[in-house]
Amino acid sequence: MLKEVFRQQMPAVAITDHGYMYGAYDFHKQATAAGVKPIIGCEAYVAPESRPLKQRVRR
Repeated sequence: MLKEVFRQQMPAVAITDHGYMYGAYDFHKQATAAGVKPIIGCEAYVAPESRPLKQRVRR
């Protein structure tokens, strides 16, 4: 991916993991080495009590 980003002369590229950030370290290291600004994101869920509970929140 970073070869293509570099070929297109993009100044930055983003990665968004879903629920964890296992790829963030390698992505940051490789993007920085290629001269591209890494942007790191993570999609997360917010649960009012416990993640396995699937009850609706009442207001």
